[in-house]
Amino acid sequence: MRWRVKLAIYTKFLIILQRFVAHLYFVFEQKGLDVKDKRQLCQIDAYIYSRQDLIVGLNVSGSLVIYAATVGELRAAKVFITELLNKWTSLQLVLIPGQKQYADIYADAYPEAMVLNEFPSLPVLTDQLFELMQPKLCVFIEGPSLHGYFPIRQDLALPVTCLLNKVPLIVVNACLYRKHIASKIDQVEHLLFKNLFKQAVQYWYVPNEHIKHDLQNKGLKQDRIQLMGDIKFDANFNELAPPSIELSEILNNYQKNDCRLIVAGSVNAFEEQKAVISAWMQVLEAQANAVLILAPRYINDGLMMNKLITFFHEQGLKYALRSEGFLSIADKNILLIDTFGELPYFYQQAEIAFAGRGHGVLEPMRYGKPVVVGPHNVWTKENSTSYFLYLYMREHKALVECDNYSTLGQVFNKILNDEPYKQGFLQRASAAVKSQLGVSERIIKHISKHVI
Repeated sequence: MRWRVKLAIYTKFLIILQRFVAHLYFVFEQKGLDVKDKRQLCQIDAYIYSRQDLIVGLNVSGSLVIYAATVGELRAAKVFITELLNKWTSLQLVLIPGQKQYADIYADAYPEAMVLNEFPSLPVLTDQLFELMQPKLCVFIEGPSLHGYFPIRQDLALPVTCLLNKVPLIVVNACLYRKHIASKIDQVEHLLFKNLFKQAVQYWYVPNEHIKHDLQNKGLKQDRIQLMGDIKFDANFNELAPPSIELSEILNNYQKNDCRLIVAGSVNAFEEQKAVISAWMQVLEAQANAVLILAPRYINDGLMMNKLITFFHEQGLKYALRSEGFLSIADKNILLIDTFGELPYFYQQAEIAFAGRGHGVLEPMRYGKPVVVGPHNVWTKENSTSYFLYLYMREHKALVECDNYSTLGQVFNKILNDEPYKQGFLQRASAAVKSQLGVSERIIKHISKHVI
């Protein structure tokens, strides 16, 4: 019993220390700003995107806080979130994106939710926000399973505030990326406070045995790791909000002109981008109405985007940027997606979906599209759910894999011209998905019994 008291005292000390460090770090980060900007960032309104503000905790019994780092993770968790809200109908939904640019998409997807630009790091603001939200449960979707093992920087403010206020925190679709600590300051934070993250999380709901084993190797207790399956199997990706007027014009134009869309999603490696473009050019020799919709993974990476655009110019290829609007696509059969959240609308109209390595293969499959991937040896082993979904679908022969990038054009042409071949993949994909349904329901049963 004495060691538990000592542990509680030590944890309290670490929380106080972490909040003090967070305060200093916040002050340091704002050093170059003018007085007006500093003052704004010290106000809670600066972190609230939607105007569903200040009512939380007043006319409801509390809130359900969901942190989803990316649009894809939020979209894949739609069924899970819906079932959570159906189970706890009095709770207000609060959504927190991993990056500010996703906030408007989150607000469009859930217009009744309170949406934040980000969760503040300044302790006085985190306290205000928790007082405002009165959270009853906090859920991390997929990525931030352990501090420092995620490409997007994991601020400890949210889990530490959960720990301080005894708000249960769970991780759904838990996975483990490679360790990613960007700076010396982050390294110090990781060394001092990483265990606070572990203490804050009550349960990790994992999709497979591989990730369960790896989390155990990181020192997590076995009874806090629950093997449930992947919630992405439950996701109904067809439930999309109506597209914008401009996007509708683009899609209708392709449909009116009987364009055959090859949609390549989250293609980031330059060699893979070139391979997809080359394969589409082979299709174009026989299919004059073939259109390539290319969506690079990191559209904010100026170097990568410039490299791709330079390649288009070198090859004499005309392309349009999605951000330039409808008029820009008139005489071009390549559309470069440089906006967020619109890829699913193009998947719905695609004849072929190419999944960039490391990208989720399930979303286009759920739209009933044949999914093509690059050679097996380019898929880096990483304990993300996308990698294991790729392996699962590969084992069930539910996706089309090229032997090497030079044969990708042949693969595209075979799918476009051989209907029985294409249907075989679609049927196997449908069967593979149906066999894995019900994950969200299992997790929510466990939450209602053991968490809240």
